[in-house]
This record gives sequence, structure tokens and C-alpha cells, in this order.
Amino acid sequence: MKQSTGSWRLIPEWVEYEIQNWVRWCWSGPWPHPLPPTQCASAERYYRAPSDLGEAETSLPPPYIPNAEIVQRAYVAMMKQEQHVIKAEYIQPWESGRAHYGRVGAARRLQMSLTTYETILRSGCFRIEKAFG
Repeated sequence: MKQSTGSWRLIPEWVEYEIQNWVRWCWSGPWPHPLPPTQCASAERYYRAPSDLGEAETSLPPPYIPNAEIVQRAYVAMMKQEQHVIKAEYIQPWESGRAHYGRVGAARRLQMSLTTYETILRSGCFRIEKAFG
């Protein structure tokens, strides 16, 4: 299991994997996905150039659409606060402050405490976990 900032909060690795698969699907495909139409819909923003140390270029695997659609259905069924937190955590980490300031930054941007943010995040991830049965 993967542990994040709070020692009380465990999100299974397979759930994180399915969410990342969903993120790749969201950024690579047609609507509907949780991004506003004014945002870039390509995965180019995730490209990281190889370093000069001989590091090989890494490419992300293509999304597995059936599982991404399961996560999308779970996302659509979430309460609005859960959607906002999931979006801040995974879909828009740069816009939410998550990428630069961690969960504290994303929580502040959403005007909630870190504890509330992490509780809502865990709730959203649990909904995704349940969606897979």
C-alpha cells in the first residue's frame, strides 16, 4: 500500500495506478472529462526531457480506456467537494497549487484545512476503489 503525507491515510497502490490511468485518459482524449474547455487537452505538459546524464526518455503507457471509464463514472457520482479535491490532486496539480506547495497549497486554494482536504481525498479514492468492486 502506498502511504502519503498523513500516516492515517492509506490509498492502495492499485487505486493510485487506476487514477493515473484515468488522468492520462482525461488529458489525451475527447470530452467528457473534468477539465474546462479552456485548458490544454494534450499530455505534452507531462513531458520531461531526458537529462544530460544519459537518462532514457520515458513515455507513459497509453490509458486503458475501460478502467478509465470506471474511474470517470465514479468521479461523476462524487459530491462536488470530492470532485474539486480529486481534480486538484490529480488533474490540475499546477493550477491548484498542489505541484508547487503540496497538499497544503491545494487545500488553501480550495479554502479548506489540510485535514479536510485529505479526508475528502480519501473519500473520493474510496469511491473509486468501490467502483471496481
